[in-house]
Amino acid sequence: SPSSSTRRGLFGGGAAKIPSSPSERDNQAIAAVKSAINKPKTPSFPLVECEFPPLAALNKLGDGSMRSSNEIDQANLSFCTKLVKSISP
Repeated sequence: SPSSSTRRGLFGGGAAKIPSSPSERDNQAIAAVKSAINKPKTPSFPLVECEFPPLAALNKLGDGSMRSSNEIDQANLSFCTKLVKSISP
């Protein structure tokens, strides 16, 4: 069981939960970004760094092909669109 100090730091204070779908994964990431915006670690310097959620299906070959690159770009763009829509007034 995670310690109380570990639980406090995850996604707005709750215990971490492994997402069961890409949509749930995106929602958790968006909730974490919203939490960071509302309560920045350093209030006098309120910057937010966001890592993109992993792809639903990774390229097992890791071949660096244009198709792989396009899939990554599309997944990142899709997540950014969801994020911006969720935080815009």
